Order: sequence, then structure tokens, then C-alpha cells
Amino acid sequence: MATTANEIVWIFGLLFGLGVSHPNPVSLFCDNQAALQIVANLVFHECTKHIEIYCYFIRQHIQFKILLPRLISSQYQLVDIFTKALG
Repeated sequence: MATTANEIVWIFGLLFGLGVSHPNPVSLFCDNQAALQIVANLVFHECTKHIEIYCYFIRQHIQFKILLPRLISSQYQLVDIFTKALG
């Protein structure tokens, strides 16, 4: 999620440099409910220490209305074909 958010921010900067504006937030689809809850929750727990920086990065861009995280079912994640073993 953090890598994708980083790419989106880079593309926004590139488009801004070219004079193209995008007023609406970009939907960031994720099939992991736990990841979305960690990003939405402002309190960090012991088990989330190693991902704290990524969460701050994503939260900051959600607050600036650059990203809009959304839950999507795994069956609609077409990219999973490339990341999971096929039967």
C-alpha cells in the first residue's frame, strides 16, 4: 500500500510540474481490512511498530485529499494473478 501511495504521489508531482491538476482524490483499493484499519486508527499498538512510518505517510496523503483508501474484495483484485501461485 505504501509503495503504491508513493507512486501516486510521484505521478501527482509530475502532473503538477506539467501544469495538469487533478482535484479529486485517487482511490487506493486494498483487499486487506487490517491494513485499512491500521491506516484509519490514530493509535499505534505494539505489533505495528515496524510499519509506523508507512502509516504516517499514507495518513498524511489521506488528510491532504490525495488518496482515498477503499476496500475491495479479493475476487476483483486482478493483479493477484501475478502475485499468487496458480493452480
